[in-house]
Amino acid sequence: DAPAAPEARFQSTDTVTGLLDRADGFYAQYTRSDNEAALRLYERVLAEEPQNAAALAGQANALTQRVIRWGLEGEANRTTLTQALQSGAMETPRALAALDRAEALAVEATRLDPGHARAWRALGLIKAAQSDFDAARRAYDRALVIDPENWGAMINLSELEDLSGHPERQAELLARSFEAMSRDYAANPVAIRPWQSAVGLSVARLRVEAGEPQHAELWYRRVLALDPLNAEAVSGLAEVLREGGDEQGAQALCRELEAAGGGQCAP
Repeated sequence: DAPAAPEARFQSTDTVTGLLDRADGFYAQYTRSDNEAALRLYERVLAEEPQNAAALAGQANALTQRVIRWGLEGEANRTTLTQALQSGAMETPRALAALDRAEALAVEATRLDPGHARAWRALGLIKAAQSDFDAARRAYDRALVIDPENWGAMINLSELEDLSGHPERQAELLARSFEAMSRDYAANPVAIRPWQSAVGLSVARLRVEAGEPQHAELWYRRVLALDPLNAEAVSGLAEVLREGGDEQGAQALCRELEAAGGGQCAP
């Protein structure tokens, strides 16, 4: 699940708002220890404000990520929902119980604040983890109606489309999320920087797979315009150039990457 910029919060003290911002920051790092720290901070907020929808949504997200990425005992090291579903880890009784708990928190957040996009996105991730893809899509769509610039929901929805047998929709959703991140970067650089290059690279790879090398080249170049020493983008672009007969251009890209200390082009 991708992070999102903190949403406007009302009727909270400065202390609670600060705790929420700190919790969101820990959550966005996507390590086990940071996720556990985020959970404890969300719990501190809820001790002060039991009906704080943002904290309920945050807690639901962190509990879900615990199950998806690391397992309930930290026995796993996964990075995507797809990996978790394919492993069968989402179907154990303990995982199902943990997801039920997270769902209750997310549902309560949507009840308390139906206009809270992150709460709906949290519910979408939970329903996807429960393999209820139709319900997940409805929740993500609701989040995007509330916040059409919610790039995290677009990324999650792109994975859901692949899981539910509609991979042709992935590239469009990922391209939209890349554009939304570009518009939001100045306000939310810490959350966006780890994601934007990866999203652009995914679009480029999908364009290669679709037999659209010209579009793939443009996307590799878009990534490099923002992330000039991204070795994967350089390697991908070099391969597209080679396939198009521009061996000299491909070699020049790889030499530039190596000279700048960015590594070597993948073979």
